[in-house]
Amino acid sequence: MLPITLHIKTPGKNILHTKIKRIKLPGADKPFEVRKNHLAIMTPLDKGEIHFITEGGAETLHIEGGFVAVRKNRVTIILESLPSTN
Repeated sequence: MLPITLHIKTPGKNILHTKIKRIKLPGADKPFEVRKNHLAIMTPLDKGEIHFITEGGAETLHIEGGFVAVRKNRVTIILESLPSTN
């Protein structure tokens, strides 16, 4: 079973809800990775790519920016616009 729940949303739409192993994010200061039992954080995201590992393999989304909240193995990403896939 994958340990982290990932939710990706825009202000008006739920985009993705899945279980993941880990995720790499384009932080406003620098890129960072979230793994199981990561400390709770809330931080802005810069334009860039989100890379995450699901049961089906690696996935990548290109984003224009947003915010991420991490708490108790749950990652919630609020994007400014719909992401594009690579």
